[in-house]
Amino acid sequence: MCLLVKELRDKLENGILSRIYNARLNSSAYNRVPNTTNIGFEYIEGELILLNLDDLGICASSGSACTSGSLDPSHVLKAMGVPFTALHGSIRFSLSRYTTEDEINYTIEKMPEVVNKLTALSPFQKELKELRERKGIV
Repeated sequence: MCLLVKELRDKLENGILSRIYNARLNSSAYNRVPNTTNIGFEYIEGELILLNLDDLGICASSGSACTSGSLDPSHVLKAMGVPFTALHGSIRFSLSRYTTEDEINYTIEKMPEVVNKLTALSPFQKELKELRERKGIV
């Protein structure tokens, strides 16, 4: 069962990271649990991402259960060296044996729409432009 969940997690990560230029994986790609991923979206607010995902029926969180209700960035992500530009835009997806491939595909389909909408509203347009240029995106 763990292998299937890991495969779905990897599909979710690859789908998001390949479609969203300001997304970054906030962990090692190898040494971690198979059911959870934490992805940072630079220069946008995680709480806004969550509100939009909720409207689409997608469940995610911006932190651990231990820190629910807090708007402070994760002390764990800080300790891991996640850049400030991605700390407040970090989202955690938790999968289980009940997660379906259709749910993963739906999330992969909707995430770029959500992130692009919020990126367009971000006050950090200069920094986003520089990030696109560094990644070779025009």
